[in-house]
Amino acid sequence: MDMLNSFVDAYRDTVITEFNKKDEAKRKELLHEGNGGYATDLLKYFGGHDVIPQYRNMIFIEGAPGTGKSKGVFNNIKKIIADIDPSIADKAWYIHATDESAKEAATDLGLNGLAMGREKFLDKLSTGHKTAVEQEDEITDVKGNKTKVKRLHLASGTYSFNNEGQLVNTEKLNNFSTDELPKVIFIDEISHYNEQELSLIEQFARKNGIVVMTAGDLQQNT
Repeated sequence: MDMLNSFVDAYRDTVITEFNKKDEAKRKELLHEGNGGYATDLLKYFGGHDVIPQYRNMIFIEGAPGTGKSKGVFNNIKKIIADIDPSIADKAWYIHATDESAKEAATDLGLNGLAMGREKFLDKLSTGHKTAVEQEDEITDVKGNKTKVKRLHLASGTYSFNNEGQLVNTEKLNNFSTDELPKVIFIDEISHYNEQELSLIEQFARKNGIVVMTAGDLQQNT
């Protein structure tokens, strides 16, 4: 996947270069959500730097919702993969919010592998996957005032914490034959997944040697 890494690096470097050409006032304007710029608090995703990603394989694209940003990037990556090995691209899985939206996008991209919604995908990785439940909690501030807030609660027995304090999945992974597995999985709306679910996906991908390509909106975090 060196070619993919080169593609991502080149795209990221272009964004950084163009951003760094702007004066300080223009940078601040771009980083202000109200002026049609990037998301509020975007700087925290870059480790406190002026658009220097913490993660090598991460790129940022600005645009209105539903304009095809994710599909455009995935389509370029799919073409690169197809030039290397058409069978890899042909068997790639495509994951979206629902089965219908996933199948529609996969068809547009010319992918013939499995296409499924978020819930079906997670259940395929771990049968009986327990999703987080939204509950109303009562919190008390420093002045003693009580307020009710809605929070997502992870299901008991689905996670633990490692020695570094990171949350990790503990749900059992399903086993697959080599013929059943893709080499690449495309996941859109990745910001809709909670930390336990991301850990589940990572464990599945590492166990089976699968490359996972994701896209999502930082302003749609769960």
